Amino acid sequence: MNRHPVSSPSGALVDAVEQLGHTKISVRIGAIYALGHLALHDDQLLDVVDRILSAHLRLVFHEINHDVRPAASPLSDDLGPDPAPSPQARETTSAPQAAFEEATACLRALSMVAEKSPFDGFRLDHVRWPSGTWGPDVRATKVNAPGADLRGVSLCGAELTHADLSNASWAHGALADAVLAGADLSHADLSSADLSNADLSGTDLTGAHLVRADLTGANLTAAYLAHADLTAADLTTVRCEGADLTGADLSHADLTEAELSGADLTGSVVDEATYARHRVELAQWELTDGELRRAQDATTGR
Repeated sequence: MNRHPVSSPSGALVDAVEQLGHTKISVRIGAIYALGHLALHDDQLLDVVDRILSAHLRLVFHEINHDVRPAASPLSDDLGPDPAPSPQARETTSAPQAAFEEATACLRALSMVAEKSPFDGFRLDHVRWPSGTWGPDVRATKVNAPGADLRGVSLCGAELTHADLSNASWAHGALADAVLAGADLSHADLSSADLSNADLSGTDLTGAHLVRADLTGANLTAAYLAHADLTAADLTTVRCEGADLTGADLSHADLTEAELSGADLTGSVVDEATYARHRVELAQWELTDGELRRAQDATTGR
């Protein structure tokens, strides 16, 4: 007698886990979404599905990075660094782009689970994300990936709201039109990254390295940029209303038509040439010894 009928949650869970090891990528992607929907309809499965899909995603990342598909169980409790190749590793039968589609499906399913889960989101700490161009349908909300290696990763148009990407390595990253509202990018290396038209509202960029970053048209409303390095960054038409830029380095930055109303630039570093070019944008501030100080009211002496 079958103790786990197909119609039962436990039976469906076992079936979906088995299909994660199938040679056909379409079957594996179907299993990924099946696991996500199982968790959405049964709160008791949220944690176990999170662990299964997180482990499977690490295996898919490993497959893309090393051109192999390790024969490891997705039920493994090892959520540490990428697994080393095993002697039993089998070649993937799908093209690299198909593997990206599998990883995208995994991220989307994990995001669905994370949004319902009482936990802090799924964990991908210190993982090397596969470099290359991901599709705009990537959704990785509430991913916990502090210290992630994202060098060479293009996530234009991706949704990464409330993601923890603190201390991430993302120099030269492509994030145009990405949605990163409420994300944690504190102390991340985003030098020379393309963040044009990105939604960074409420994002924590404290101490972030944004040297020569392209932030043209980005939404930084109420963002935290205290002590961020924005040297030579392109902030043309950026929206920084209410942003915290205390102690930020804006030397040689392009602030053409930047909206800075309500922003706090106390102690921000601006070279005289930049200040002279952008007097309109910095009208409420005065330059003192290379740092911005709020201009005193001439009438009240405040």
